[in-house]
Amino acid sequence: MADTSQRWNLFGLDLRYAHQYWHAAWNELFSGERSWLRRSLEETVQVLSPESGAEHYYRAGKQVKKQKSKTQACIIPDQLVLVKELILPENVELELDSLLALEVRARSPFLEEYTCYGWCVSGHKDGQIQVCLVMLSRDTVLSYLRKNGLAESGHDIEVWASVNNQTIVINGFGELPRYQRYQRRIKWLIAGTVYSLLMLGLLISIPVAVKYQQLEIRDKQYTVVQESSAQAVTLRTQLSVNNERAREINHLLASSPDPYPIIERLSELLSDNIWLSMVDIKGDKIRIEGFASNAAALMQKLSEQPEIEKVSAPSAIRFDSRSKREHFVLDLSMKQDKGDKP
Repeated sequence: MADTSQRWNLFGLDLRYAHQYWHAAWNELFSGERSWLRRSLEETVQVLSPESGAEHYYRAGKQVKKQKSKTQACIIPDQLVLVKELILPENVELELDSLLALEVRARSPFLEEYTCYGWCVSGHKDGQIQVCLVMLSRDTVLSYLRKNGLAESGHDIEVWASVNNQTIVINGFGELPRYQRYQRRIKWLIAGTVYSLLMLGLLISIPVAVKYQQLEIRDKQYTVVQESSAQAVTLRTQLSVNNERAREINHLLASSPDPYPIIERLSELLSDNIWLSMVDIKGDKIRIEGFASNAAALMQKLSEQPEIEKVSAPSAIRFDSRSKREHFVLDLSMKQDKGDKP
């Protein structure tokens, strides 16, 4: 069978216990012994020791100077406390609450409904954690409190145990109101942080929004100007095109001879039985196309003219059955006047 135990692993973390990792991270941030939030936000507890008559003040598990306190705690004598040291692998740290509850149920010499306990992690070493677990009889604790005039029900004072200079809170007495006040402080801190971030984001976004509106106004103004100037741009473009055409026409007129004298001379040379379908004049080169009763005679006549230097037929003369005449195409090379030569 294929091993599916690694299917939910990511960087060595079992994703099946992701919610426990998340819970442990938050506990370490807000309730851990090294948490600066806990040292800053947790209230001071007045700890009474009836055996010695002394009183001390603690915050986040550390003794501090005397100061105002809303909460009182009583240190239970060592002879009333059952202490058990446990060495556990680090990978069970996420499940310590449930694991220790089972351990108390299995090891407590007291009845389950009369058992109260507390615990703390006293050290880490070589991949293992050392846990100090304390168990007490609730009836014994209440008798001790009443004997010293500290409480009637046990719900208005906290019960602590001191083991190896470490204070351990015993669950099930007056610690809940303090925990609730601490949680309210955390919630207020988170709410204040979120509010501050929102206000900061709002302060940052206001100039951005103003600039965005200004940009939209500029864009609309640019669109209006562009639309109003579109006709002027079109006219300017058309004017540029017309100017270019005019330059080309002027260049063509300047480089080409006047066609009218040539056409007039051809009209004089061609008799009435000859008609032209095309006259192409390019400088001193002229091509004529048309129909004549005797194209060869026309070619000879044109060759005899003094202003015509050469006459050639680029295509053969053929008889046209519809017009009953000969179709011709002739190329004429005109002589240049000496005055035109440079």
